[in-house]
Amino acid sequence: MTLIYEYDYLDINQTQWLVENEIDPLLVKSPLYRGTYPSGARFKFEMTNCGDYGWISDQNGQRYQQTHPITGAKWQPVPPVIKRIMHTEGAKLYPSFEVQSVLINVYKSCDTYPIMSFHQDITEENKEAPIVSLSFELGGDFYVAGLSHPGRDYPPTDPSVQKFLVKDGTLIILADEHRLAYHAFGTLHPFVSRTLFTRRINLTARMVYLPNKKASDDKDEISVL
Repeated sequence: MTLIYEYDYLDINQTQWLVENEIDPLLVKSPLYRGTYPSGARFKFEMTNCGDYGWISDQNGQRYQQTHPITGAKWQPVPPVIKRIMHTEGAKLYPSFEVQSVLINVYKSCDTYPIMSFHQDITEENKEAPIVSLSFELGGDFYVAGLSHPGRDYPPTDPSVQKFLVKDGTLIILADEHRLAYHAFGTLHPFVSRTLFTRRINLTARMVYLPNKKASDDKDEISVL
């Protein structure tokens, strides 16, 4: 199983430059919104996407589509430096890796724990390519379990669960058997950060399709669960 965890992958100058020059401008063009589970319950965080496809969740299910669900506009391209970083790291483990979608989650203070419960990333057709994640600003607890659901206890009591502290500049990659591992995000840790922040930004790059295969140009919604 392959799980890569680099606590200090980016330094403070690099993260601040990326937030100011690539992430925040993107959030203006592709605004954050709050998704819902198929049950109708609202997410505890805001989200948006960039790339060819964006992951969305609503009462019709969880899927990838090529347009923003609120504005109806095509997703913005992945910013160039972020795309280069994600592609470089993904290709080390999967040579044909393409950054087809980047999900952007923004977490703020939350009274309910956990912020994101245990789940698998299974909406993608390509379940072989790694998932590459970068954290910005506030830190927090990231949990990774095995291929079986570890239960709903928080903090987790299942011995298979690993806990990772993430902060501004942390890289995590789930690959090989870890690609389908259950994972969760527990709570925010404001005092872990290197400066005073009010949010956590997480970028997750995925290759949605198998190599040389993409959705047809005239089909908007794909990989519906």
